[in-house]
Amino acid sequence: MQHVISIDDKKELIIGQLHAVQDQWLFLMAFHQSHTSADISTQQDGPQIEQMVGECRPMRQLKKLISRIAPSPSSVMIAGESRYRKEVVARAIHKLSDRKDKPFIAINCAAIPEQLLESELFGYVKGAFTGASVNGKTGLIQAQITVPYFLDEIGDMPLTLQAKLLRAIESREIQPVGASHPVPVDIRIISATNQNLDQFITEGKFREDLYYRLNVIPLRLPPLRERQEDIELLIHYFLHLHTRRLELVYPGVAA
Repeated sequence: MQHVISIDDKKELIIGQLHAVQDQWLFLMAFHQSHTSADISTQQDGPQIEQMVGECRPMRQLKKLISRIAPSPSSVMIAGESRYRKEVVARAIHKLSDRKDKPFIAINCAAIPEQLLESELFGYVKGAFTGASVNGKTGLIQAQITVPYFLDEIGDMPLTLQAKLLRAIESREIQPVGASHPVPVDIRIISATNQNLDQFITEGKFREDLYYRLNVIPLRLPPLRERQEDIELLIHYFLHLHTRRLELVYPGVAA
């Protein structure tokens, strides 16, 4: 990529890669770096999204797709290997959406015990079960709050809760544990998985109807082995990131 820069009031032509790193621009070349304040912007090659490092063709296509689908209220399912930070992608969708001024709520379905997940998601009313708070509890999926919900490791959600989530998506209402009446909700679901949900459906571990409700807009994250063009970029990115945290000068890396 070619760029024109000013050095001592003179314009110079340089060749390399310009990439957004957190709140800065980072120009990657053998021993050179250049940055100005930025977060999310658009270049000729497509949108530059904070922390989504990559300029290879699959990553450029992914960023362009994210910028197109972000304003949509439709559900998004992010599929990729376990080592990929899918929450970064979900946050990018949120940041480019019409709900960007609302909170971003992330829920790891694999990290919360099954017996607690229902009350955490949907809440409960007073006296719903032994040990319940006398004031009840508002769930993470709350009534009258228009926010996106990121459900990570969706394949680990128990079947009983899958049915309640399906109802929330289809009917736009939830029923807290112990409640006699449902309450309306306005939600957008962004889910993520590293599992083969088609196989889970065949094995009866995941509801097919819920899968189609969640997988309205599928996003596949390319693994690193398909992104060899980005290896040098990633090396610079992480060295720059950690030297900043350690308050060290980033000298660059020889090609």
